[in-house]
Amino acid sequence: GMHDITALILFNRSSKEINEEVPYRYQGLTARATYNYDMRYFFEFNCGYNGSENFHPDRRYGFFPAVSVGWVISNEKFMEKARSWLDMLKIRASYGLVGSDMLPSDRWAYLAFFSSGTNSRFGETPTSYPGMKEDKLANPNLTWEKAQKTNIGIDLTMFRQRLTLAVDLFQEKRYDIITDLSDASKLGLPDYVGTSAPYTNSGEVRNRGVDFEIGWNGNIGRDFHYYIKPNFTFARNKIIYMNEVTRKNPWRSETGHRLQENFVYIFDHFVRDQTEADKLNAMNNGAGFQTWGNLRPGDCVYKDLDGDGQITDEDRMAMGHPRNPELQFGLPIGFSYKGFDFSVLFQGAL
Repeated sequence: GMHDITALILFNRSSKEINEEVPYRYQGLTARATYNYDMRYFFEFNCGYNGSENFHPDRRYGFFPAVSVGWVISNEKFMEKARSWLDMLKIRASYGLVGSDMLPSDRWAYLAFFSSGTNSRFGETPTSYPGMKEDKLANPNLTWEKAQKTNIGIDLTMFRQRLTLAVDLFQEKRYDIITDLSDASKLGLPDYVGTSAPYTNSGEVRNRGVDFEIGWNGNIGRDFHYYIKPNFTFARNKIIYMNEVTRKNPWRSETGHRLQENFVYIFDHFVRDQTEADKLNAMNNGAGFQTWGNLRPGDCVYKDLDGDGQITDEDRMAMGHPRNPELQFGLPIGFSYKGFDFSVLFQGAL
């Protein structure tokens, strides 16, 4: 008939043992339903209800739904005249929520643990005794890290499968990011607390981009077949929130920038002569303009961005490209001839 419906429900449980550690265990329920009408209109719904050992029993399970729709325009009656050269034209869209329970390290972040600490001395004649100390604080409210994923795409095939085109626009909003506040750039606990802050759901990052691939498959004669499929992906992220320590100056803040962007000192000029070097080294009561060593003629002098007369961490700012490439591209090429085939892939990242 013109209606096609499928459904699936799956329960899964896994247990993994590594050496003599407590087994790693997960369980969940997955469901999927699909519907298409006359191979023109497509609908799919997926959901997962998953549990992780890393969270408190009251926060252990997360529900992650996803929905997608598609329209094969080339199968419509008004496209009949184009079928001599148009094989398939489809537009599609999807939205879904996914989750991650991966901790930066450790397990069972909702439990408090103790370990052997530094020795303490007691008595009129001080004697050293071993002691215990509290490790990273527990957080019973910690739960799944989540990401909202949105995708809009188009698929095109023409000239009897010779020309293919696929374009996708995507966005990911990752939030409730599981964050280790012991990082110096995060707002954690002061040293006098005596231990590290717990893991928290306190980060948000947005990622947007495009995927593009175009391909051509052809023949020369009856035995020679070839193809070429250039493609590229561009994706740029932005830190929306990261529980960052308060900065004195806006250019030092990582919030609003890309992940793993480089914060560097800005070159101003070279030390001209010994007179200038002596003047810079004598600043700040002899501590120097750049505190990591005395300057000599020819050394680099960096810009004092905050104007306090000394180069400090506050004089660094974002510059250049992040450590993760934003543009990736490739060029697969291949051919075959009478049972012999050859293929090569050129790829790069910027």
